[in-house]
Amino acid sequence: MVSLALSYVVVTDTCATIAPLLSHLRRQSAVERIELVLVTPSRHAIDELPAAAAGIGRVVVVEADINNYAHALAQGIHKAMGPYVFLGETHSFPDPRFVETLMRTFAKGDWSVVAPGIGNGNPSTHWSWAAYLCDYACWSSALPAGECAAAPIYNAAYRLSLLQEFGADLERLLARSDSLPRALQARGARTLFEPTARLAHVNIAQPRTWIDERMLTGHLVAAHRTRIWGAGWRLVYLLASPLIALVLFRRVLPGAWLTIRRQRLSPLLLLWILAGMVLRAWGEFLGYLGLSATDGERRMQDYELHKLDYAALPPGQRF
Repeated sequence: MVSLALSYVVVTDTCATIAPLLSHLRRQSAVERIELVLVTPSRHAIDELPAAAAGIGRVVVVEADINNYAHALAQGIHKAMGPYVFLGETHSFPDPRFVETLMRTFAKGDWSVVAPGIGNGNPSTHWSWAAYLCDYACWSSALPAGECAAAPIYNAAYRLSLLQEFGADLERLLARSDSLPRALQARGARTLFEPTARLAHVNIAQPRTWIDERMLTGHLVAAHRTRIWGAGWRLVYLLASPLIALVLFRRVLPGAWLTIRRQRLSPLLLLWILAGMVLRAWGEFLGYLGLSATDGERRMQDYELHKLDYAALPPGQRF
């Protein structure tokens, strides 16, 4: 029996939603060593899974409330059996040697986390490029390999034993914030950026939903923080909200500028990125004010699961 190399955890609502990702996983050079952990509200929603996942080493279905994304991911991680776990998404697609490269990378050093090289999966619009660089410029596939301060929470690979150490606190750490990277740093975890492990991330490219997603990103981060912070920190960040956009923009600028040059994109794209950071800062401001994020969670969940519907893909493009 072939030993499992990696557990690939993904949240989905139906088999149709996960179908494009399954086709990429079936093309993996190490397909027989992948454990696919699907978190779904009901097994009946993925009745067609056996045929769609043919060839993948092991498939585990976990029933959970997927309206709480962090809760759903935590439930999937708790059921994972591989030595490493990758937190995937329905709209991020690995190259054929992705899993093999991750395994080779973990074997080369004492790494707790590996961040892959993330590329733009729908590069035909400025909206998509701006969304991609706002979220993933720090892990752009154009950057050189090397140790980095942190990985993205999702679309990154972790030693399973390290995540299991957090126990019941794991769900809180998986929320949309910087809680997990900070907790890992506090434990001395080392993170490697490995651009040869390539992942294509599809981004929202419709103007209205692009604006909404940018604001929701900030609002949900702030909503999570206000649940664990005291009034003092909330007030500090509320007053500092106008500076948040500049801090975030400065953080992504090196990777964004290198990508713009490598891809021969217009430098004006930097203004789009800055606009995205301003919208995120505005969302954080609303969150620190205490505005409810319940409806925002629902909309963000829809964007996360069905991002291909908002990607403005050219006619004929398929994943």
